Amino acid sequence: MYGTRSENKNPAAQRSRLGRLRRAGLAAGVLLALAFPAAGLDASAGGSYKSFLNWIYDPGWEGDSFGVSTGILRFKASIYPNEWSAVDLAYQLYPEIRPESLEQDSTFFSGGAGEYRVIDLRRRLLPWSSAKVNNISLSQELDRAAVSLHLPFADLSVGRQAVAWGSARIVNPTDVIVPVRFSALESEYRKGVDAVRLRVPFGGMNELDAGYVFGEQLRFDRSAAFGRLKLYLLETDISVLTMLFREDLMVGLDLARALGEAGAWVEAAYVIPDILSLEAAQDAWAGDYLRLSAGLDYTFANGFYTYLEYHLNSAGESDAADYLQLAAEPAYSDGGAYLLGRHYLGLGGTYPLTPLLPASALALVNLNDLSLVITLCLEYNIKENVYVEAGCVLGLGENPVLAGGVPVEYRTEFGVYPNTIYTAVKLYF
Repeated sequence: MYGTRSENKNPAAQRSRLGRLRRAGLAAGVLLALAFPAAGLDASAGGSYKSFLNWIYDPGWEGDSFGVSTGILRFKASIYPNEWSAVDLAYQLYPEIRPESLEQDSTFFSGGAGEYRVIDLRRRLLPWSSAKVNNISLSQELDRAAVSLHLPFADLSVGRQAVAWGSARIVNPTDVIVPVRFSALESEYRKGVDAVRLRVPFGGMNELDAGYVFGEQLRFDRSAAFGRLKLYLLETDISVLTMLFREDLMVGLDLARALGEAGAWVEAAYVIPDILSLEAAQDAWAGDYLRLSAGLDYTFANGFYTYLEYHLNSAGESDAADYLQLAAEPAYSDGGAYLLGRHYLGLGGTYPLTPLLPASALALVNLNDLSLVITLCLEYNIKENVYVEAGCVLGLGENPVLAGGVPVEYRTEFGVYPNTIYTAVKLYF
C-alpha cells in the first residue's frame, strides 16, 4: 500500500504563491539584465526549424488513420559577460495541425517537462481563448534560461537546463526527470527543467555532480534532489547515482567500457517508491522495482554501426491482460517507465549508404508477449545545415480488445502502438 501524497487544497493560496513566484522571476530577470549589460558582451545566436508531416494508423481507435503536421521553431542564444560566466536561453514555437482524437503527449510527440518547472509561460498562444482546440494550434515554450558560473573549483548552473544521464542506447533506466521514448521522432534537445546544479571535477576524468530539481510550486513532494559520482577506474566509466524524487528513492549504477573493439554498458536503477510516506514505511520495500539495460555495440570497417541491448523492467507485467493496471503504479506515474512488459531485446544500427545518406533501423521485441516494434529512418544532407528525413514506426502484434473505441484489454504491448510514416525537413541557422 502506497502512502497518499499531500496536496495543497487551497486554490487561493496556490494562486497567491504562483503570483509571488512570477514577480520574483521578473525581478530576477531585471537584476540579470542590470548585471549583464549588453554593451561589449560576447554572444552567439542561432536556432533551427523542423517540420514533420505524419500519416498515422492507430489500432487503439477502431483503426482510424489520420494526418498530423507539427513544427518546432527554436531560437537559442548564449551570452558571455566574462570568462567565468555564461547565460543560455532557448525559446520554441510549436505550430500544429492534429486531429482532436490524438492526445498531445503521445508515443511520438513529447509534451514537455512541466512537472519539473516552478513557473512557466502560457503554453498555448493560439487560439488564445480557453476553447477546446479541434485541429490547429500554436504553442510556445521557454526551454532554456540558465546562468552558468565557472568557478575555480567547480561549475555552477542555475535556472532552466537539461538534466539527463545514461549510457544505454534504447532505454535509460536512470533517466527519470524527463525520459525520452525510443520511438520519439524528436529527441535532439532534452527538455529543460528548473534546477540548480554543481559539478566538481577532480583527478583526470572524475566528477562529483549534485543538484536539486524544482517541482511544481516548489513542493518538495514534486521535486528531486540528486548526487552523482562519476569515476574512470580500470578503463571503465563508472557512475553512481542517488536520487530522491517525488518521495521515491532511486539508486543507480552506470558502467561503460571497451571490450576489445566493441563497447559494452550496464545501466541500472533500483527504486523504492514513497520512501518518505508513513504508510510505506510500515510496509518497507513494498512496490520496489529494478530497471536494467545491458548491451554491446560495434562499428565495422565499412562504417556500419550496430548495437544489441537487453532491458529488464521488473515493474512491468508478464501477462498482457494486466498491462492496463500499470498506469497508476509509481514506476509509470513517477519513475519514467513506459514499457509494459518485463523482458525486452533490441537490435539496431546505422549504415552510411553514402557519406550524406545514413540509414538507421531498430527492432525491439517484448519477450513476454512476442510483439515487436520497428523503426526505420533515412536522412539526407541536402546542403550545409539542411536535412530531409523519412521514416516509419511500426508496431506489430495482436490488436487490443476495444469497447467504444477505447482499449479495455491488451493482447500484446506493441499491437497497441500506432503505426506512423513520416517525413521531416530540418533547417539549422
